[in-house]
Amino acid sequence: MKELKKIVEVIRENKSFFITSHIRPDGDSIGSQLALKRILERLGKEVIITNHDPAPKIYDFLPGKESIKQELPKNREFDVAFILDSPELSRLVSTAEIIEKAKVIVNIDHHLGNEKFGKYNYVDTEASAVGEEIYELTRVMGFEIDREIALCLYVGIFTDTGSFRQSNTTPRTHEIVAHLMKIGDLKPAQITHQIYGTQLPSAIKLLSMTLDTLERSGDGRIAWMTITDEMFKETGTTKAETENFINYVRSVKGSEVAILFTELAKDEVKVSFRSKSSADVNSIAKIFGGGGHLRASACTIKGDLEEAKRKVLVEVEKRLKKVYG
Repeated sequence: MKELKKIVEVIRENKSFFITSHIRPDGDSIGSQLALKRILERLGKEVIITNHDPAPKIYDFLPGKESIKQELPKNREFDVAFILDSPELSRLVSTAEIIEKAKVIVNIDHHLGNEKFGKYNYVDTEASAVGEEIYELTRVMGFEIDREIALCLYVGIFTDTGSFRQSNTTPRTHEIVAHLMKIGDLKPAQITHQIYGTQLPSAIKLLSMTLDTLERSGDGRIAWMTITDEMFKETGTTKAETENFINYVRSVKGSEVAILFTELAKDEVKVSFRSKSSADVNSIAKIFGGGGHLRASACTIKGDLEEAKRKVLVEVEKRLKKVYG
């Protein structure tokens, strides 16, 4: 609460704001950025959002999404830079150079191991999503949320909890979501359809090819799928269209740890982890320079896809042996 009050003062005392988030932004980073932008603009502030990568097309329905740019603002210095949903400055890539010029850096995040690189750091690892944290910021400000803000925050929380199926969903999560639904007169079924029910044929083809790669360990406790660079090329898709794929692996009966290996480029592999047990996948991701949450984490490994898979599976086996013997 003390840090939130300081952030409120920063907002009140400054005029120009820059907002950014991690590479390959997801629903929480996009929704939270758009919500914060609208909050600041309603307070009469000048606001620019720039990310290294474009927002996935499934979020085109969010109000203000077209205002998110990839081009860096030239010859600009901002009073305040907000970094949302990124535990490390290194995950910003190109937008980091703008951050360095800002007078004040505000870091809002919910990941374990956040480096607390801001002058002000609101890092709540108990929050299901940054969307929850932006909501709490409005409560401290005494700010009245409108429909557009409610929709953006709802989408952030909805996607980062895996549609409220993951263990980061708490009673507070549902209290916040209920309030957002009431404020914005939101229709959950309609929002779910817009995010997950309007896939392009190319994305469905990619999913079909990915499902064909499903593998399991001998004891069935580990399940994984693989997306290669060649599969992206063949279907004309991008990483942005794979956001929900990990949940298919996670649903495999008997599996305790689910993994999605995604070849982003030659010699670069993203590894996404989900855990249904007491296995701490955050600690596994950290071995490879990543991180996240106890039950949901990720990392990026430089090197050959098959070698990356081998290294990761060895570490997961080790962790499960510690848990189960």
